[in-house]
Amino acid sequence: ADPLPPGTDGASCLEKGRVLASRGAYEPALEALLEAAEHDRALGRGPVRELMLKVFAVIGPQSDTSNLYRRKLQALLY
Repeated sequence: ADPLPPGTDGASCLEKGRVLASRGAYEPALEALLEAAEHDRALGRGPVRELMLKVFAVIGPQSDTSNLYRRKLQALLY
């Protein structure tokens, strides 16, 4: 992952993830979403998780990428 610019917060990372996902850049989007969850656990349990589930549905809920990022999110939040 790219180093975060100073002052980056969970909301910025969430927005970056939304933009990347809308462009079809799913893995970078998932990375940005994980960063958002690292910054803000409440975001991680709500909007981040919801958007990640939508990305998983697009790339295949049981794909290797979905499984990897699902595990990363669970490890981060629980």
